[in-house]
Order: sequence, then structure tokens, then C-alpha cells
Amino acid sequence: IPSTVTNIGSNAFAYCTQLTNAVIDANITKTPYNMFGNCTNLTSVTLPDTLTDLDDRCFDSCSALTGVTLTDNITRIGSSVFSRCSQLQDIHIPTGLTAISDNMCGYCTSLTEVVIPDSVETIGSRAFYECEKITKITLGANVKTINSYAFSYIESLQTITIKAFNAPAITQNVFSGVNNPVTVCYPYGADYSTWMEMFPNWTFVTDVAPTECLELSITADDVRGNDTSTAIHWTATVRGVDAFTNETVVKTVSGTVTSETFPQNTSETNTVERTVSYTLLGVTATTTF
Repeated sequence: IPSTVTNIGSNAFAYCTQLTNAVIDANITKTPYNMFGNCTNLTSVTLPDTLTDLDDRCFDSCSALTGVTLTDNITRIGSSVFSRCSQLQDIHIPTGLTAISDNMCGYCTSLTEVVIPDSVETIGSRAFYECEKITKITLGANVKTINSYAFSYIESLQTITIKAFNAPAITQNVFSGVNNPVTVCYPYGADYSTWMEMFPNWTFVTDVAPTECLELSITADDVRGNDTSTAIHWTATVRGVDAFTNETVVKTVSGTVTSETFPQNTSETNTVERTVSYTLLGVTATTTF
């Protein structure tokens, strides 16, 4: 498709079952709805750098497609864009996305790994439904919500690495049909008790097992008078063992203090001195802040 083209209509090449390769040089920012849907012999596609939006079902049921290069200029991938692309072996999810759409890669039965970038906050329903060969999932630091059946019936799933300190909100059906003894790796100091209650047969490990505290600081914003509404956090630099590589690493970890006491009759114009408790390296300690 030459660069002189500035607009492409819906279903433009849908059901072109003899099409095997497509190079799009068109000056477009958005692909149309169902652009290559059911092009069952399409194996490769080259997309323009100007592209920022893949509309719904762009490559739906392109069962011979093995890979597509997606640039980080893309800020939206619509629903079912790669649904039933059964030969798709890997996918780079652009760092410009804030959401993974519903059924984005459902039934992509050749995918083996999924890496959700830090930019993503929401993962849609059935996003990777029945992607049966995926063994590893990495969830970025800002994932807040994972919707129903997003990772259901992934029969080969072995590990989930989660970078988010606050556990993403999920329901149990997110991983429905996953019967393996999955290992979940999450940030040291984070609270993943809700996940642990949902999946009692899974193994939960922190990303590092600390053995030595190198430096500790405790901070809060504008804590004055007897106002206890501001959370107080601790941050520590620790030396420890990586959960997966068993290598010694140095890492910054953090958490919220577990309890606090402070003087009575403190003037509201003065900063409160508090004694706080925190747990680090398996030991609860106190310090004045």
C-alpha cells in the first residue's frame, strides 16, 4: 500500500485468503476495523511508523501470521486484534499502551511468553484466553486491574513475575483453568495476601530474599501536629539473593510502617516526632522519626 494512501476503509482486505504478505507504507495513523480479518495465509505484515492505533479485529483469525513488528508509537490496540492468530509466536506490546483490550490475543496458541510493559494499568477480559503454550507472564509496575478470564486456560503456565508493589485487583476466574503449581514472584515488602488466599496451591516468593540491610530511611510528607492521616514509608537498600537466578543482588525495597506512637499535646505548628515499627529481614524493629 503506497505512501500516497491516507485512508483505508473497514474490512479492506478481509477474507483475502490468498494474501501472504503485506507492506503498508500508507500515511495513516489508524488501521481500519477488521483490515486483514480471516486472511488465513497472511504470514507477515510491515506497518508504518506513523501508526498509533490498531482498530478492532485488525488481524483477527490470521491463522498463518507468525509475527508483527509493533513500534512504541502505538498507543491503542483494539479488541480481538490478534484473536485466533494461532501461529503468532511472540508479540512486543508497545510501551505507549495504558490498557490491554478485551480478547486482544485470545486463542493465540503458539505464544510462549507475555511481557506487559510498565505503562499498562488495565488488562481486559479474555486478553490472553486459552493461549495454552504460555509458560511465563510478566506484569508491569503499574498494572492495577486484571479483568475476568484474562489469563484463563493457559495450561502451560509456570511463572508469573509481578513488578507492581500494590497487588493488582483480580477475581479468581482471571486464572480459571490454570491447574499447574504456578510460582508467583512479587516485590519484597508488598502485600499479596489476597492473591495467596485465592490461590493457596501456588508458590509465592519475593523477587529478592534479603540477607543484609545496607541503608534504611523513613519518610513522610508534611506530618504535623497529631495528624496521622499521612502514611509513613520506609525504604531500604538490601543485599540479598535473587529468587530465580540465586545470584547475590543489591536492591531498593520499601514498605509502610506497621505501627506508630507519638507525644501527646504536640503543637500543630511543630513536626511530630514518632516512634515507628517496621519489619525488615524478618525482624520487627522500631526507630524514631
